[in-house]
Amino acid sequence: MVTYKRRMLMLVAGLFLLGLIGGCSGGSGGAGDEKKGGDEKKGGDEKKAGDEKKGGDEKKSGKADGEGKVIIDKTLGKSDTKNARLVMPSPDQMLTALSILGDPDWESLVDPVKELKYDSKSQTAIVMGIKLGHFFVWVNSKKKKKSLKALDDIVAMSKALEIETPEKELKRVREQLEEKKWLAMREDFLKMNVSLQNDLIKRQKKPDLAMLISLGAYIEGANMGAKAIADDYGKGRAMILQQADLLREAKRSTKGTLDQDDKFVKLVYKAFDKMIELMETKEGKAVSKKNAEKIHKQAKKTRDEIIKG
Repeated sequence: MVTYKRRMLMLVAGLFLLGLIGGCSGGSGGAGDEKKGGDEKKGGDEKKAGDEKKGGDEKKSGKADGEGKVIIDKTLGKSDTKNARLVMPSPDQMLTALSILGDPDWESLVDPVKELKYDSKSQTAIVMGIKLGHFFVWVNSKKKKKSLKALDDIVAMSKALEIETPEKELKRVREQLEEKKWLAMREDFLKMNVSLQNDLIKRQKKPDLAMLISLGAYIEGANMGAKAIADDYGKGRAMILQQADLLREAKRSTKGTLDQDDKFVKLVYKAFDKMIELMETKEGKAVSKKNAEKIHKQAKKTRDEIIKG
């Protein structure tokens, strides 16, 4: 069992970095990677993790979902959505890796966000990503009512952003949550998310919203994940936080599309700069407990500032 857990951990950590060069065509957004999430606990899933190379499936490493990543072509401009693709690892990926290594009490780490209406679209999109992170927690802990509530909140915020959601697929996901068909729900959620990401970028011409949602989900995943790691520190678990290169790429690849003068975009970039310094290690060594605590505090501070506006 120890060997299996270690292999899964290394696979997940590797996927975080592979996301920088892999990516799924057309955009595998955050929530999307989740597909394989449900399978991670099955022994055979470690194989699946290897399949992660396939775009949005990177999440396979475990429960990891995958909001996968948001990889945006470096040539992407504000009006150029043709080559947009989604590079941030989804919070579910971190959830899966940590669950495999000890199954922390994620519910105790969730700081609920009650407000759904905000003054700007960028703030709304980032907070929607935070809510998405909470959705993954409730799904991983198999909390039906809380999963449904988080899903309803996400849909409400998507409407505020004028994002067209696939009603048929959404209904199916909701029905599966009601019936507690967790694995089937995750698979359908993945399909729905990939479809929505592609549509949001290509047809709805809103790649900035897709990116902001993923960035928000990442910030909340780092907030919860780093705290769980710091509270029950182990070098193996801390390996998950070696994401400095990924954050550099995420920042670089989104600059061509996001408004650099936007208050909330600045908050995210500032947090990434500080987290990169804390995540950087020599010769592949694990992030220290002290730095894991600092990563958590930085992510929490940023998410709180974004929510308060």
